Amino acid sequence: MVAGVKERLTLQQSRWYTEADFQVHRFFDLEPFSPGTAISKLELINPNIPTAVLDSVLNSSWYAIDQGRIIIEVRNPKFNHKIGNAAYIIDYDDCIMSTTLWHQHEFAGIALSRSLHDRDIHIGAEQASDIYELSKIKVPGKVDHEPRYTPLLNLTLLSHLAKFLESRQTPEEAWQNMLGVKERYVQEILQHGEGALVKAFIDDDILAIFLANTPANFVYHDLLDHLLHDTYRKELRIIATRGKIEGLLGQVYKLHMSGVMNSKVDLVVYSNDIKAEALILLSRLIPWIKDVLIRVFDDNPAEVLPYTDLARSKGIQNLEIIQVRHPLAKPRKTVIREEPALSFTDAKTNTIYNHFFPIDSIAFIT
Repeated sequence: MVAGVKERLTLQQSRWYTEADFQVHRFFDLEPFSPGTAISKLELINPNIPTAVLDSVLNSSWYAIDQGRIIIEVRNPKFNHKIGNAAYIIDYDDCIMSTTLWHQHEFAGIALSRSLHDRDIHIGAEQASDIYELSKIKVPGKVDHEPRYTPLLNLTLLSHLAKFLESRQTPEEAWQNMLGVKERYVQEILQHGEGALVKAFIDDDILAIFLANTPANFVYHDLLDHLLHDTYRKELRIIATRGKIEGLLGQVYKLHMSGVMNSKVDLVVYSNDIKAEALILLSRLIPWIKDVLIRVFDDNPAEVLPYTDLARSKGIQNLEIIQVRHPLAKPRKTVIREEPALSFTDAKTNTIYNHFFPIDSIAFIT
C-alpha cells in the first residue's frame, strides 16, 4: 500500500458465510461514505453534539452495510497490516463503559432535578428507569431479535410525562397518557421508520440532564488500558457494539464522547441487532481473521451465548469468549446456561472474567 493511501474495504468469500446466512443477513451491499457525509448520515447535525465529537468522527472512514443496519468505522487505515496476529473483539456497553451506572445517573438526575421540581414536576428514579425499559423496541428492517434501546424515544416519553404532570394531571393519568404516546410512536416507527422521532417533543430541562451526564465519566479505565493501550501488542482491536447507532446519545455519540476512540482502536462495528453476526461479517471483511485466535470480550449473556452457538454451528475452532462481569453492571447476576471453562476475579476491581471455549482447540489458547 502506498503511504498515506487508505485501504478500501471489500466483502470477500468466507467459509463461515453460507446460503442460509445470505437469507438472514445479506451483507452484499458495502457502501462507503465520506467523513463529511457521515455527519448527516449518522444524524449528528444537532446543535447539542459537541465539536469534539464531530472532529473525531471526521478522522475515521465509514461504511454502511445492509442499508445502515450495520455501520463500520475504520479508525486505523493500516489495520490489515496486523495480518497473522490475534484479533480482539470488544463490547462497549458495560464492558468498556459502565452503561448501567451512566443510566442510573440519568434516573437520579431526573428525580433530583431542581429545574423540574420548580415546575412542580416530580418523576422518581424508578419511574425514569421504567421509561428507559419502555424505550427498548424493535424496528422493522433493523432490529428483529432483541428490542433495542432508543434514546430519542426515552427523551420523548420523559418529556411527555413531564408535560402531563405540569398540566396538573394526576400521576396515574399522566402515566397512562404517556403510555398512549409510546404506542402512537411505536406505530409510526413501524410504518415510517425511526425518522418519526426526529421532530418529537423534547423538554429542555430533561435534555440538559442527559447532556450533562457525559460518558467520559463512566469508562472502565483498567480494562481499557489493558485492551487498547498496550502499545507493545500487535493484535487487531475491534469494538463491536449494539444499540441505536445514530444521533444524540446513540452509540457513535457515546464512543466518541467517552474518549475511547483516542485509544488503540482499529475498527468499530456498530450493529442494531445481535452482535454475533458481526463475526461472520468480519470474516468477509478481514479474511485472515479466520486463521488466528479471536478473543471476544462481552458482558451480556444474551450476546455471549449467540457467539458460542455460532462457533459450534460453523465449526469455528479459533474462538475464545470472555464474559466480563463488572461488580456494578446490570447483567452481572444473570445466570448463563453453561459453565465457563475458566474463571478469574481481578483482585483490584472485583471484575469476574469467565472464559468459554465453544470448541476445544488448545492450539489457539495463549
